[in-house]
Amino acid sequence: MKAKTVLSVIATGIILLAGNLNAQEAANPNQQEKGIHSRVQIKDPITGNYINRRYYVDVGGKRIFASDSKSLDELRKESGKYLKELEDKGIVLQKLSDIQNAVGKAQVTDPITGNYISKRYYVDIGGKRIYASDSQSLGELRKDPVKYLRELEAKGIILEDVD
Repeated sequence: MKAKTVLSVIATGIILLAGNLNAQEAANPNQQEKGIHSRVQIKDPITGNYINRRYYVDVGGKRIFASDSKSLDELRKESGKYLKELEDKGIVLQKLSDIQNAVGKAQVTDPITGNYISKRYYVDIGGKRIYASDSQSLGELRKDPVKYLRELEAKGIILEDVD
């Protein structure tokens, strides 16, 4: 029950944050093109399109988002270059430590791929639920769920209780 309350608070916070970011974009949708930076990344450094938070690369303790898988492939090849370009433009990227702290240590990423979890893919073990990001990752998770349970708990991740 406590985990469900924590997850509800987290979800509310994320929704409020997303609404605030959308309001900022609506008020000035071209701010990155004009050189007036919003302090958060909203555009893909390669295509200039709006980012999709499903596509990202972690580099230097920070997260850079892309707009699509093709752009993500290029971003992975030259992540250091794009990190520098974004920071030189004054765009403040998410710190990985902030991402973990902001969500209260609830599981938000797949323990195998590091991608965001999907509530469709999970394994229950020892009264806890571990989520995966996709069916392929779920297959790997099922091979040794105890290993991933221990890893997540060692990181202080709060897993959902199951009946």
